[in-house]
Amino acid sequence: NDYAATTLTARGVTLAGVNVVNNTDGLDGVKILSKGIIMINSLTASGTLNGDGADLYNAYSGFVSGVSMTGVNNFSDNSHVGLNITSLGSVTVTSVTANNNDFEGVLIDTDNLGSIGSVVVAGVNQLNNNGRDGLKVISLGTITINNVTANGNGSVSGGGAMIHNSDASLAKNVIFAGTNTFNNNYSYGLVVETKGAITSALALTANDTQDTVSDDAAGIYLNNAFGSTASKQPITLSGKVTA
Repeated sequence: NDYAATTLTARGVTLAGVNVVNNTDGLDGVKILSKGIIMINSLTASGTLNGDGADLYNAYSGFVSGVSMTGVNNFSDNSHVGLNITSLGSVTVTSVTANNNDFEGVLIDTDNLGSIGSVVVAGVNQLNNNGRDGLKVISLGTITINNVTANGNGSVSGGGAMIHNSDASLAKNVIFAGTNTFNNNYSYGLVVETKGAITSALALTANDTQDTVSDDAAGIYLNNAFGSTASKQPITLSGKVTA
């Protein structure tokens, strides 16, 4: 429903109940283009032969709406990205499994002209053995990551998680809640690039990175030096850190 809409009439898309779309040979298992909010509950879109498991897009200029994903969701064994979201609004995804995809497991992009709002990865999330990053979030807002396991990701590039909101005009924080693990990835376990504060209250683990050559090759790479010296923000790791 991405055609001939105005800010007064743009309507969203809702998938309620339990939704299963597996082993499709089209471009994407599920593709939603909307100028309104996208709300999805318990979606499985796996085994797509020529595209993403799910591609959700509502980043049309002048139409600021978000994406909300609840329930238990699975996007595995796809030939491109497991779950691909591009939005101008806030994005929340909950309890995602995205394993063995050829590209990223989960890719969330809210770093677009006119983007507002935050990104939250909630619930318990398994993002393992993907060809690129297990989790990649590019945003202009605050990013919260909760209970992510992203192991064994990347082949010639990529890693466990790439978290980036340093393009925001003002400092926006990156928050890790729960227990987060990024082991046995290729280029890096966890990379965070931000102007804001970085906090982790519980355990943060990133061991056995394979790449020893790239500039960002590390178990954990945290960089919040993008802001001015007048707006410098802290890095606070209160829980156990293993790297």
